[in-house]
Amino acid sequence: MVFRRLSFCLLFLILSGFQSVYSSEVDHQNIFTSSIDALNANFDYLEDVDSSLTISDVLALNNSQWRHEEGGGAKFGFSRSSYWFKLTFTNQLDEVTKTLLEIGKPTLNDVAFYQVVDGHVVRSLHTGDQRPFYTRDVDHPNYLFRVTQRIGETSTVYFRVKTQGSSVFPIKLWQEKAFFEFSAQEQKVHFLYFGSLLAVVLLNLSIFAMLREKIYFYYSLATVGYLLFFSGLKGFSFQHLFFGLPSLNTQVFLCSMPILAIFSLLFTREFLKTHQLAPRLDQAIKVMLALECVKLIGAFVLNYDNSIRLSLVLTVPFFLLLFFSGPIIWRKGSVSGGFFTCAWSVLTVGMMLTFLRVLGVVPDNFLSQYGMLLGSALESLILMVALSYRIYHERESKIAAQQASIEQTRQKRESQEQFLNAMLHDPVTQLPNRTLFEMALNEQIASFPENELVVLLVRIERFTEVSRTLGLSDGESLLQELGRELNESVSKLPAVVEIEKTTEVHNYICNFSTDTFGVLFNRSDVKADISIYTTFIDNLSKPFKFMSFSVDLHPRCGASFYPRHGDQASTLLRNASVSLDANKGLGSKVSFYSKKHDDYSESRLTLMSDLRFALENDEPELHYQPKLRAHDHEVVGMEALIRWTHPTLGFVSPDKFIPLAEKTGVICLLTRWVFERAMKDYIVFRDDGYDGSLSINISARNLMESDLPNIFSSLIDKYEVDAGKIIVELTETAIMEDPEAGIVALKALTDIGVRLSIDDFGSGYSSLSYLKRLPATEIKLDRALITDIASSDSARVIVQTSIDMAHNLGYNLVAEGVETQEEHDILCSMQCDNIQGYFLSRPLTPSDMNTWLVKARKVSEKTLT
Repeated sequence: MVFRRLSFCLLFLILSGFQSVYSSEVDHQNIFTSSIDALNANFDYLEDVDSSLTISDVLALNNSQWRHEEGGGAKFGFSRSSYWFKLTFTNQLDEVTKTLLEIGKPTLNDVAFYQVVDGHVVRSLHTGDQRPFYTRDVDHPNYLFRVTQRIGETSTVYFRVKTQGSSVFPIKLWQEKAFFEFSAQEQKVHFLYFGSLLAVVLLNLSIFAMLREKIYFYYSLATVGYLLFFSGLKGFSFQHLFFGLPSLNTQVFLCSMPILAIFSLLFTREFLKTHQLAPRLDQAIKVMLALECVKLIGAFVLNYDNSIRLSLVLTVPFFLLLFFSGPIIWRKGSVSGGFFTCAWSVLTVGMMLTFLRVLGVVPDNFLSQYGMLLGSALESLILMVALSYRIYHERESKIAAQQASIEQTRQKRESQEQFLNAMLHDPVTQLPNRTLFEMALNEQIASFPENELVVLLVRIERFTEVSRTLGLSDGESLLQELGRELNESVSKLPAVVEIEKTTEVHNYICNFSTDTFGVLFNRSDVKADISIYTTFIDNLSKPFKFMSFSVDLHPRCGASFYPRHGDQASTLLRNASVSLDANKGLGSKVSFYSKKHDDYSESRLTLMSDLRFALENDEPELHYQPKLRAHDHEVVGMEALIRWTHPTLGFVSPDKFIPLAEKTGVICLLTRWVFERAMKDYIVFRDDGYDGSLSINISARNLMESDLPNIFSSLIDKYEVDAGKIIVELTETAIMEDPEAGIVALKALTDIGVRLSIDDFGSGYSSLSYLKRLPATEIKLDRALITDIASSDSARVIVQTSIDMAHNLGYNLVAEGVETQEEHDILCSMQCDNIQGYFLSRPLTPSDMNTWLVKARKVSEKTLT
């Protein structure tokens, strides 16, 4: 009974999810058609039989050599040829647009895109499932190419597709926003589908663990086969699991088909009891098992094309055998045969629709696209019902057992209600939580879209400190009492929206987390008057009496407005949370959402993938800033500084992308690129007469890499550079994140011969006891200490003390950020060793740096003369 109810629930959710995606697809297509001149389906194509054409060859072709196609894509069956496609469209909007070209088939070996404007290729992308996943333009299983167009600009996109499988290419054009909205809806369905199959696997494995009946084990592994097959077919396994291992991804996909078939056949034998009821049918299943084992071996020894063809050949007898197995056993009076017939019929229909779509026989529509997913989901759920029926009638035959089952169901229902209540309420305060707040907010928006609403978040800044002081138990009691007081005081405010109303409780405030509460106001009732918010916070700012204490809670508040700041609960809560975080920097009690305080954007999400792509394509540049010896003005070193110009965002400051690179781990790749590029530039400087040092910055994250010294050493040997000329710069703040581990890592670096410089000295809170243990030879004085030396006696004292300390500890001292002649003269008088800054030069490109060095040598020689 429980299994059947769970199955029906899952069935309803999956069908609803498919319907929602189908509806979303129609809506987004309508949106798209209204904003782009060309329809999604219209394109030209040509066949490149020997895959010899280049983009230059294609651009030189006459229009008569192209074939025109209308429809949702191109279908060529199984072909070894490459195919070129051409789409031309114009931006007719009054703004710059971003369009996505989509090839809706994840399993393509080689795909190349080219954007052509006025006969010139302005952008290209080369990808495919034989390349690492992160070479793609958009993090999505399908192949997408982003086209940015100015107002009125006409672009032509050429793309070439080569695959060893079926040559069926669904092609669509999307507005970028519409695509991501549709993709989000589609991902929900896939999440629901794979989640339901995973639930089936776990459920049957747990039953197998309890009953030790292998039928449940076979069914679980057959379902695992579905998971592997469909995740590979839809491209999710490559996107999320094997993104850097395309060969392994292909191998797993090829193996998933025989695994699915083998365990489906084993399950069929056990479920239908063919060895007892139909011996001849059982023999046929055994023969099919042997053939599927051969197919599994073929997945390892045959190439992709032949392996797929072998799978298609064996699929027909496999499906026919299982399709007729159900009716044969059903005729013998077995109810299991009826269930199996229904289950396999829907799966067969879904599979046939999908394969006919692959072969180009049926059009690319909702049923042919999702037929296999829907069929397999229905088949799994029907078999779950069958298994529950089997358990019910074979294991629950006695009245006492039935009553126990009913009681168990009742208790489970109560537990579910309790669980649902727990999911919607905070466990300590029993106030509504974020989920219930979102439900209430969305209901308000749907019911009264014309109203203006205010989402108010309140954070108790000192709650963690107070809770730790009082202890866990008293801290929870404080939270409960505070929740009751807040709910009572908020209920008296005008225009407050009631979040939860039952016969027992009336809740106006929600508990989002331990120290954060939320309130919803109908601003239409109070117009522009915001005094209610400030009055509420002022009252909350008063000391809160608890036990024998008077506790100062230090509340902060952030708010967002509907519809000004969003039309969905999730967006409004997100923006209120942003304003809450901005409040900390602004210092006010109440802050309202503003875009100028919102540092989060979609471009920020893709910035690191763009940086990876840029590094692989050698797009960033290194600029160099010289260092001068103070007493004789000789150039003794230079520092390498990275510069990156994003193709769409323009120049991106290192202050923006380096912290993100450190958080995501891309800094490791970045540091390697910088070091090798710097080595290449250094040997050019050296060949032109430069004999100074080269400084390269590294991150605290790099210190965690055990192989970093070996990588640096191999690059130094590769380019035949004197290791003593290389200076590794690291900020004192980075060193102090983990001083002991940092000292060990830095010792390993200096062991290969490079020197260490402590950058931004004086900006952190490092301990001299640790600094003197560092294997450093140089200290770089932070710019903040240099700024006021010309006008402040105390600043000069600090700088002089730092110089004396560095000399006494045996360090060479560099003053960075020197911008004026006066600062330079003062530092020279203080016996500063080296200077660096705009006074000498801004960071220069390698060629400009070479020119600067030549001039500097001439000035130095003239001075000596």
